[in-house]
Amino acid sequence: MSRDAQMLKLSLLGWTQEEIGDAYGLDRSGVSKIVNELSELNLVTIKADYSDKKKPLADIAEYYHLDLPLTWALVLERRVWEARV
Repeated sequence: MSRDAQMLKLSLLGWTQEEIGDAYGLDRSGVSKIVNELSELNLVTIKADYSDKKKPLADIAEYYHLDLPLTWALVLERRVWEARV
């Protein structure tokens, strides 16, 4: 997994931006920018690949350099959000 993907995973696991920043030597605003950009990008593209194109999640995870649990979290997070709307 890339450094940015690891930061997104820690954020989803409940780490604060300060804790992530301390672990990677970044300030809070740097962590926020990375996590937000990666989250938005992956939510849209992974949803399209998984739901619309019916690609296997393992293939999607490999393509985006994510681990499988993070890829599942992104897919499920999007589905929960769509169910609320």
